[in-house]
Amino acid sequence: MKIALLNPEKLTALRERKNWTQQNLAEESGCSKEQISRWEHGKSLNLRKTSRDRLSEALGVRWEELTSPLRQRKAEEVDEPAPQQDEPFATQLNIRVSAETKTNLELVSLIYGVSRQEIIELAPLLFLITAQRSLMERQARADEIEQRLQETEETTQALARHLKSALRRRRGTYLEEALQIERDSIEKREVFGHLKFWGEPEDYNQIPDDNLNPYANYLARLADGLSTELVRIDPRSYFTVDYGIGGKFLRELVGIRGESKRENEIVRMLANGRIDLREALAQKRQLEERAYEDWLSAKLDKILAKDSEDIRKAFDEADELDETPIPSMNQPDEEKIADSLPQLEI
Repeated sequence: MKIALLNPEKLTALRERKNWTQQNLAEESGCSKEQISRWEHGKSLNLRKTSRDRLSEALGVRWEELTSPLRQRKAEEVDEPAPQQDEPFATQLNIRVSAETKTNLELVSLIYGVSRQEIIELAPLLFLITAQRSLMERQARADEIEQRLQETEETTQALARHLKSALRRRRGTYLEEALQIERDSIEKREVFGHLKFWGEPEDYNQIPDDNLNPYANYLARLADGLSTELVRIDPRSYFTVDYGIGGKFLRELVGIRGESKRENEIVRMLANGRIDLREALAQKRQLEERAYEDWLSAKLDKILAKDSEDIRKAFDEADELDETPIPSMNQPDEEKIADSLPQLEI
């Protein structure tokens, strides 16, 4: 079957509609900036299937949309992506997530050969199932605790009847109060219910070793038996769930075979999103092996230099206040976090 040729003007129009540069599209699609420039200038119109799929997914359209004539839009029309013919209610999802989450989304997509859109569409269902199962487990444990408390009280009264009046006066202890808080939390479907007991700590280094996050604990037990090279979940996650995906797979994907300190640091920067995975894969396809290694090394040096400069500035500011900076794990302002997160468009 003959494949329709790319319409360069349509590619440019769809890219500009997202307010993307050619470099932005290159990073989102995994194609090189040079390739995109050639396509938009009409120097190459018969794209390979992999390139067609990457462009279509990055722009959120079908390939046919990239081959159709550029329609002249009326002045009063709203600047919105045209709906899919077979998906009349499709819409663009614009959310801010951490760079690490964006990398994890890309890794899951590559590991299982599904699109990022398919993963996003399943996310609400999977969260609902696991969150509700976690609440049901907490409910069962609360019931068991209450039953054991009742049994203990009855046993104690039977063995020491002279303490019966004293035991009645002792009802409403901290354990029973904590149990009531837990029941209220479950009823309100507070998935991260541990915050009701502890609140926000002044110093995150002082979080007790107890596993405080019931949802993170549940997910960690659910993942029990899976290789830590595939998924790692920290049961002591505080506000949400700290996790990592595909450590070994990530190494193989980006072609880092060694275990030197510098190579491990590059992998860490790729995992947390400070080195963009899609950009790295595009460079790997485009460059010779030595040039690619130099590119990764330069990226790491730039990040380390920035970190050193940030630390120096922090100490300079502390000196101005005649204070010694103390490393703190306190959470930054939530609005500032949201503003600093990358935009993820599906």
